[in-house]
Order: sequence, then structure tokens, then C-alpha cells
Amino acid sequence: MSLKDDERFRRKLETVSNNYYEIKKVMNAARKMSNRYDNNILHSEAITHVIHETEPDRYYIENFRDKYESHFIKDMFCYIDDKEICNAVYDSFYESKKKKRINFLYNKIENTDRQARVRVLTRMLWYKL
Repeated sequence: MSLKDDERFRRKLETVSNNYYEIKKVMNAARKMSNRYDNNILHSEAITHVIHETEPDRYYIENFRDKYESHFIKDMFCYIDDKEICNAVYDSFYESKKKKRINFLYNKIENTDRQARVRVLTRMLWYKL
């Protein structure tokens, strides 16, 4: 990524008859790129990639998402004293992520109140992350 790409884009805007149309094309392409990466990159980053005609680094995006998930789960588990519930929520979340739909694993928890807590916490994680 260099300033020459930005300069080239500015020159292009100066030569076209409708620069608003060109900017709209860049915005639409950036929005599509951001959606293609599940909105894990900002639209402003996507604009830069579109102008520079590059693709974002998938490894960086996946690594960032995994770090965010682990920090979020760790913070959430700080408020839960019951380790069996923590383990069940953790297993449920990653099983749901693997199957791409919400799934509950209770791991030997037979009390209906505790099972309900696993469901609530798993849903909280699922819809937040």
C-alpha cells in the first residue's frame, strides 16, 4: 500500500466527468468486501483495499476475531462461579460455531435451572460474537 495508489485515484477523479459516480463505485465495492469478510474489517479499511486493489490478510482477520472471542469469553466467565456451567457454555458455544447454528451441551448437568443458565449464557455469547 502506497501513497502512489491514492494519488493515482485522485488523478482519476480529476479526469472523469462524474467523480461522485466513481466514489460511489468505490463505496459499493468496499461494502461488498466488508460483507464478504463478515464485517470483520471496517468499511474504511475496505475502501483502502479497494483503492489499492489489494485483498485483506485473512490470517490477520481470523486471528483478530479469535483473540476477541477468547477475551470476551474470559471476561464473561469471571462472573460465573460454577465451573461446570462455564465448561458447558464453552462447549456449547464452540459446538454451535462448528455447526453454524445454536446448540446446547450440558455436560452431565441435570438440574433444569442450571441447564437454563447454560442456554441463556450460550445465547448471550452466540448473539454477541
